Amino acid sequence: MRELDNLEKIWQELKDRLSPEERKKLEQALKEVRDSCSFQETKYFDVIRDREVIHSLLEKTSADLIRRYQTTFEYSGTAMLVLERDGKISLANSHAKRMVGYSPQKSEAHPQVFDFTDASLAEKICSFLQEKNSADDSLSQQFEGQVTGHDGTHFTVTVIIGRFPETGQCVLSLLDISERRHAEEALALANKKLNLLNSVTRHDVNNKLLALDGYLQLAYANPDIPSAARTYLKKGLDSASRIRELIAFTRYYQDLGMHHPDWFNATEEILGAASQIPHEGIIVRTSLGELQVYMDPLIRKVFYNLIDNALRHGEHVTEISFSRRDDQNGFVIVCTDNGTGIPDEDKERVFERGVGKNTGLGLFLIREILSITGITIRETGTFGKGCRFELQIPQNAGRIEGNDAEAVSSLHGSHHGLEEK
Repeated sequence: MRELDNLEKIWQELKDRLSPEERKKLEQALKEVRDSCSFQETKYFDVIRDREVIHSLLEKTSADLIRRYQTTFEYSGTAMLVLERDGKISLANSHAKRMVGYSPQKSEAHPQVFDFTDASLAEKICSFLQEKNSADDSLSQQFEGQVTGHDGTHFTVTVIIGRFPETGQCVLSLLDISERRHAEEALALANKKLNLLNSVTRHDVNNKLLALDGYLQLAYANPDIPSAARTYLKKGLDSASRIRELIAFTRYYQDLGMHHPDWFNATEEILGAASQIPHEGIIVRTSLGELQVYMDPLIRKVFYNLIDNALRHGEHVTEISFSRRDDQNGFVIVCTDNGTGIPDEDKERVFERGVGKNTGLGLFLIREILSITGITIRETGTFGKGCRFELQIPQNAGRIEGNDAEAVSSLHGSHHGLEEK
């Protein structure tokens, strides 16, 4: 405001030399300048005050954010490192220092991340660090490998590495999964031994059962056997047949989950299953398009059992159809037949182990196989009009590939098996 004061002095010296009209105009102009300067001065001090408040808030917020990030970095539950583009460690939390055996002093000396990683892991980390195209800083990578502590201890770790925005630095976390991996290996070894034991036992039982069945057959065919004894022999033969089916079931149930699920063409699996069941006069139709299903490799056994169940219990089945319905939850495979159907009170019980006219294991096995990848099954048919099984396939377990035209395939039965019509 010093310039305004100087202007006031000049005005005092000049105003007596001016005419009244000129003096009045200049006084008005000077007043407007004075008011404007006063207003600007007030605004200036307001801005200074606001800036001080904002600066105080920013300092407080920045300090709070730093504390939050430091807490997250230190107590994340994983070993965390901040890496430069050349692999030098610029920052490490205490968990990382304990895992690889580096003291804070050594960490401050910037050791290399490659000092304690195996060759394969070092190559993957190096590739990520030297990636030139880092326009999308949100990208991260995850992989597994091994790190070695200063005392020679090996850790199997899951590694997640991501890039800090607009910098060459990366943050790397190491999650120790050594115990989990050891447990998985021990479980796999135990399963392998159990499967070997089951296989050997099943083979021995089958051999004994074959001999028993042969003796029963010979006795049953003997014309001198009394009719009462023949009745018991027939029951013995039936029991041997049931035992054989139960042994076959244990083989399939043993294989559940032994292999990783994969994507299968539903139509191909249905027709493949149908071709394994010889029966005269039965038509099997499919209209699923190019539906792919993510399932256990025993998928064909599912469709085999559905077809076999219709033939065994439908009494007068002449046609079995598989169709597809798409809904908001994914896909539904609908299996229908024109047999007798299932009474309402038995619609859920048929999936229980031991319920049924034969072994009572077919539908139970179906539900167990489907459940591995989250697929559910229910019976919604009308008793007297046939069975209707609905397989609800979640979105992550079903997909459509290629031309999804509603291709319809049908097969009819013969004495030599189901053949393409």
